[in-house]
Amino acid sequence: MRAAQNTSIDYFYESDVGLRVIVQFDELMRSQPSIEELVLCAAIVSRSVAGFHDNQRGLIIRRHPDGRTFRELPSDEQYRRCARAVGDRRGVTVWIEHASSQPSLVESMTLERFAAIADLLLNAGWSTASMRTSLVRTLLDEQCPESVRVDAASELGLSRLSKVRVIAASQMQVRELNRGSHFQSTTAASWQAKVGSTFAIIVPENSWAAPDVENARSGTSAVVTIANIPRAWRVASGLLRLTSNDARGYGGAKHILEDDFGAASILPMLVTSNVTDIADVAAIDEACAELPWVAETLCAVADSTSVRHAATSLYVHHSTLVSRLKQLESALGYSITTPQGKFRLQFALLLRRLTRETSD
Repeated sequence: MRAAQNTSIDYFYESDVGLRVIVQFDELMRSQPSIEELVLCAAIVSRSVAGFHDNQRGLIIRRHPDGRTFRELPSDEQYRRCARAVGDRRGVTVWIEHASSQPSLVESMTLERFAAIADLLLNAGWSTASMRTSLVRTLLDEQCPESVRVDAASELGLSRLSKVRVIAASQMQVRELNRGSHFQSTTAASWQAKVGSTFAIIVPENSWAAPDVENARSGTSAVVTIANIPRAWRVASGLLRLTSNDARGYGGAKHILEDDFGAASILPMLVTSNVTDIADVAAIDEACAELPWVAETLCAVADSTSVRHAATSLYVHHSTLVSRLKQLESALGYSITTPQGKFRLQFALLLRRLTRETSD
């Protein structure tokens, strides 16, 4: 009788586990995932590190259940313990890195589903886009060995000497912009991937693309070679933090190019903590909270060549702006029209943008 009860319990347990695995992967498939997203799903369901290796492309993706990504194969000892499955496509292997000597029921069922969907993604009509997304993420990953990034670039049609720009954008839809004599409008292909909540776009060196969506923002790196793409991605992501559609009076451009921003492009990489406790930033916040015209006025003064020019951009009389500046200088504690004071204001406004919410 007890044996029968145990058999019944095992049956219902296995049925429940199987159903949960199927539901997880079925929900994933509705979104037409990339290979990286598939590997992460396998890791989460199995509660173990999951891996994918395309030997022909040199593409290695290992994901931890907490979302971390690794670009190298497991050690020989780890690999011997893995539950592995070889896909229908030559050179493709997927695995689950379980801790015990034998894979659990969840790991076995996950691996079976993992392998089947990997084959489906690689053979389906939209598999090329999925693979391109994974290759782009490899190019951006500074922890990935350069040799692997060069191989990924080759798969995308880029050589070691190819020159590109890297764009961090708040939206994916992109249009090409003409940048005058130094830049040519082009319809050349771009390479795209979503990284967290940001969209990464790699474009040819003579192109500058900007999101073609209302309120979209972007930061664009200088021209770099394949080896420097990870750093260019960090710079572009930092410049994106400095952009604004000015919906809440933070000032700044919607699209920033490293070529225009120069040495200041490294500022976001240096400022990683909250700076609202810096006196100059706090003073601006307090002044903005008291009077509705403060933010717009400060941004206009910081961006203008003269007080008269700032008054024109604000559509106010010159004497009105002079009166406002006296109030602001009293509140901030320094002159904002002298070269030194203007630089201090510009720097404080940049720091303020870096700590704002970026949902605008």
